[in-house]
Amino acid sequence: MAYRCGDCSYKGSRFPGSQCPACGSFNVSEHNSAQKMKPTEARKPYRLGLLVALWIYLIYAVLSKLFFS
Repeated sequence: MAYRCGDCSYKGSRFPGSQCPACGSFNVSEHNSAQKMKPTEARKPYRLGLLVALWIYLIYAVLSKLFFS
């Protein structure tokens, strides 16, 4: 089980005496990261097409400056 300090955000599995080893605060709570994770959204397919198109344009622009100017 993981614990987290509310003052300095130190994360650890042991807090001796319910006190944060980093800052000495008693503001310690249980922290379960699996509960707070949101499901990831599927990426839009047009973003990949845009990425490929921009890379092709960049390569074209560089090659045209090198060989045709």
